[in-house]
Amino acid sequence: MSAARPYALLGARLAQPSAVLAVGAEGSRTVAMLLDDVGRLAARLPEAPDGRASEALIACSDRYAFAIALLASWARGYCAALPPSHHAHALGELAARAAVVVHDGEAELGIDLRSVLAGEKVALDGALHERIGVLRADERAVTLYTSGTTGEPQAVGKTAEQLLGEVEVLAACFGGELSRVLCTLPPRHIYGLLFGLLLPLRAGAAFARETPLHTDAVLAMVERHGADTLVAVPAHLQGLVSVQRAALGSLRRVFTSGAPLRAEVFDDLSQRLELRVSEVFGSTETGGIAYRDSASAPYRPFDGVEVAVAGDGRLLLRSPRVPASEPQPRLCEDVIELTAGGSFVHLGRADDIVKIGGSRVSLSAMERAVRSLPNVRDAVVLARPVPSARGHEVLLAVAGDGWDAASIRAALHEKLEPISVPRRYRFVAELPREATGKLRRDNVLALFNAPRRPALELERIAATLDETHARFELRVPADLLHFQGHFEGWPVLPGVVQLGLVAVRHAALAWPALGPLSRVRRLKMKQPIKPDDLLALELKRVADTGAELQRIDFEISRDGSLCTSGSLSFARERTS
Repeated sequence: MSAARPYALLGARLAQPSAVLAVGAEGSRTVAMLLDDVGRLAARLPEAPDGRASEALIACSDRYAFAIALLASWARGYCAALPPSHHAHALGELAARAAVVVHDGEAELGIDLRSVLAGEKVALDGALHERIGVLRADERAVTLYTSGTTGEPQAVGKTAEQLLGEVEVLAACFGGELSRVLCTLPPRHIYGLLFGLLLPLRAGAAFARETPLHTDAVLAMVERHGADTLVAVPAHLQGLVSVQRAALGSLRRVFTSGAPLRAEVFDDLSQRLELRVSEVFGSTETGGIAYRDSASAPYRPFDGVEVAVAGDGRLLLRSPRVPASEPQPRLCEDVIELTAGGSFVHLGRADDIVKIGGSRVSLSAMERAVRSLPNVRDAVVLARPVPSARGHEVLLAVAGDGWDAASIRAALHEKLEPISVPRRYRFVAELPREATGKLRRDNVLALFNAPRRPALELERIAATLDETHARFELRVPADLLHFQGHFEGWPVLPGVVQLGLVAVRHAALAWPALGPLSRVRRLKMKQPIKPDDLLALELKRVADTGAELQRIDFEISRDGSLCTSGSLSFARERTS
């Protein structure tokens, strides 16, 4: 590709000045209006002092305002910097490095686009007019930021070839199907930028100015704007499974990306709601890689993209969207299996596998098992290192109805190996997703790190009882009060607590008529019991030589290995 090759985003649209390209509560806008508004802002912007090395920070929530800021900054020679969020802290850090800032009320400094648009129309000189939406292939177009799901957001630069070259591919693949596009992601996100703004501009479609998140708002805007295409992430599509086809009105087309769409949701949208659904696979760093139109179909690479498989199953990518500074093929963390014709099946992420107690387990497999449970709306599974033989502890946060730790653990034991069942849980009304639908790791961990009262009891998972035998399955909460001070940095359950809270307490629960504890014999402690251990407690009633005593033998084990055993003698059963 020649570095001098120009990319023209608006292309044939410039010959259609009366064509509507944006709709919304703030009013519809035509191509001619867009060019006028870009001219107003361009007249306020100084020429970029260092060319594309200078950045214009864009913090606009109105998608039409964003388009104005993007095109005007490009025309003045800037690279557009798109913040990871509109939080004051994120904007403040980026604003300090940017040459200019353009906003529509989202920031407290820089150029307020609303006041610019309220001003007089500005006649642009011919040279500047010709630069609107036109970039050379090698020119820096945007700086985006990764979602920050596993840490701090990372800056990713895109040249015109990487950004607008991808738009050309998308327009050739999907452009003829679009008329009015509604997007639930802000344009600062790569997927929202490509499908919610740049693709409509290139393909001659109109885009909605607003960014609805919830199902009711999405349906209302589909009706208000006559939208035929919805661009969303799986978290935003989940709500559509509860609506009827008539509620979707003019909607015919759905794009999804950012995370795997559950097969049952994919099928419901495609079959019951009669929507054409395309799932796009890619990332901020790589751009779009492939797409599929069915939950059971393999992914088909986009034009110009080639995939292969490394020896360990990871995806090897050749793509014009990969930065020229990186060697190709790029080794990705996605594990795939090639199929006929260069397509592939996505099997998961290599970094999704963690070792727990020496066994390799898949976090995504755990998450799929949770999501398959009835009345679970959303779920996330994380692992974090712990200083124990397990190596990692698995955390599960669930948004759903009718579940608690005991019931969800029992349900997951039916679907997963015991080592894979999470041990710590949080149940919430909804997960703390960003506007992009992403979950930041630190926000999920905050659900588990929030201070709470220490546990005073063990968690009972299951119990079986009869006249002479009892068996309890128990979990030892990590925040059990009795771990405090025993011992710092190496918590173990005190022997007296094992005896009283585990053995004696559950013997009394199994046979409530037992009298008080009289003595303890043959007490043996072979292995320490630690936070989050899953225990099996076996109790057996046996005859005792003492006429006034009832003997209960007990064994506490973990993963089939004996931890503690002994014999308890209680006073004979009380009679009335």
